[in-house]
Amino acid sequence: MFEREIEYMKEFLHNNAGNDSRRKEETFRKRDLHVQNVLGWAKRIYNELDETLQKKIDVKSLYLACLFHDIGYGFEEYKNSHPLQSGDIWLKYANGKYDDNTINFVYFLISRHSNKELFKDNTTPLELIILMESDWLDEEGSMSICWDLMVEGQKNPQSYSNGLARIKKYSSHILTKNPMVTAPAKKYWTHKQEFVTNFIKELEFDLFI
Repeated sequence: MFEREIEYMKEFLHNNAGNDSRRKEETFRKRDLHVQNVLGWAKRIYNELDETLQKKIDVKSLYLACLFHDIGYGFEEYKNSHPLQSGDIWLKYANGKYDDNTINFVYFLISRHSNKELFKDNTTPLELIILMESDWLDEEGSMSICWDLMVEGQKNPQSYSNGLARIKKYSSHILTKNPMVTAPAKKYWTHKQEFVTNFIKELEFDLFI
């Protein structure tokens, strides 16, 4: 499903310098993997919703928005406002391939996905809520800890205590609140909070801190 769009997204990011992190210590981070993970999270959340809510969701538009939400990275035309750039790239790609309602709604979702304040607005479409939740859930928890350790591992000198310090500085940011809206996303965020909390405790225990 959406194989054509996935390949287009991957090729576009690669050809327009949008796939690799601009931070030299984060060469392991690839934008196309993040995009595919966001799609995966959206599917997880949708599949766990009750049927009443599922029937209210435009699944095709949600999944297309996931695949195009970050495709604008690498461009400077909008001064790093990648949601707008991504939306414009979607419009060019979708012209003649999808009906106008789908095109316009996907553009709406993409262009607003970075405005996390919309979580608090009860008029925000559920599709946008799930897109933002999925975007936020990726690269947190175990992936965030791996991220911290891979960055710290490139430094010299290396130490377990420095790795722990970085995890406590960055990965632990999710412990302050649970910003998710849907029940599945709240559950996943809570699980990530518990994982990070327990990892820090275990590492402190092993380091006799």
